[in-house]
Amino acid sequence: MLPRRDHHARLEPADGILHGAGQDPVAVRDYSAAMGPGRAPLIWMTYVGLNGNLRAWGEGLSRTLAATPGWMVPQIGLSMTRDSHPEDHYEQKVAAGEFDERIDQLVAALAALGRPAWLRIGYEFNGPWNGYEPASFVAAWKRIAERVRAADLPVALVWCAGLTLDDAEIPWSYWPGAEWVDWCGLDLFFPEDLHDRRTTGFLARCAVEGKPVMIGESTPRTVGTVKTDAAWARWFQPYLRVIAEHPGIKAFCYINWEWQEWSVKCGIEWLDWGDGRIERNPALAERWRTALSHPAFLHGGDEAAVRRVLRTG
Repeated sequence: MLPRRDHHARLEPADGILHGAGQDPVAVRDYSAAMGPGRAPLIWMTYVGLNGNLRAWGEGLSRTLAATPGWMVPQIGLSMTRDSHPEDHYEQKVAAGEFDERIDQLVAALAALGRPAWLRIGYEFNGPWNGYEPASFVAAWKRIAERVRAADLPVALVWCAGLTLDDAEIPWSYWPGAEWVDWCGLDLFFPEDLHDRRTTGFLARCAVEGKPVMIGESTPRTVGTVKTDAAWARWFQPYLRVIAEHPGIKAFCYINWEWQEWSVKCGIEWLDWGDGRIERNPALAERWRTALSHPAFLHGGDEAAVRRVLRTG
């Protein structure tokens, strides 16, 4: 494990790698139970659309977090489109000021949480499933970022990319500029993603920009957790190697889902992603627990302990 690099970013630990999971209450509960005492995640993954009922969403998130064992910090995926319906993207309207009232509602909801948060604005911005255009995305990002920062909240803004199936490079034409970004992010799913030149290249560019990196979403897509040795060799071990070899990675988030079930619930093409639930395979869970026992990994705890880890200024 290479020593971690300190970028002095908002919500960045001076050293170590933040442990996160999601992305519904049952998934996090079962994952935390499988990890055992002292290994529960610190980060809670959740999502919201800027066109949604942001007040109700914030109140619901507050209740969920209050009912969660330990004191978890939300990592929020903020959408300006509809998943798998790129024709419904609306970041151009956000850029034009048509969503200013919704942005203010979002800021109010974040303030009401009473705890820090990471905000992945327009996550997987380069995915064709989202439909974002570079110029309007950058303008929308800045408009949201201005209002969040004006409120002086302990919220870190994460510019999060994904790897596309067409093997295209991650385009930096979506980059808002270093002054508008606190963290970079990358979502990793296929086992091939863990060896992809685009992953290595993106992480190298983030280092040049001086930003810590969060793996915003990850799950063993097409591999699953059922077969212990195969899962460990094909996905979990390479995943840990990516983290170990890149000192800019300061957080990761694992999606603890049975993907076929959630594909049916959400109506999205996840049927072949596999069962990613750690608790379904005790032998694999034991290997994962052992790996995350390395002192570099930072886990959940009480409020005082979590606040000591995070840089909120």
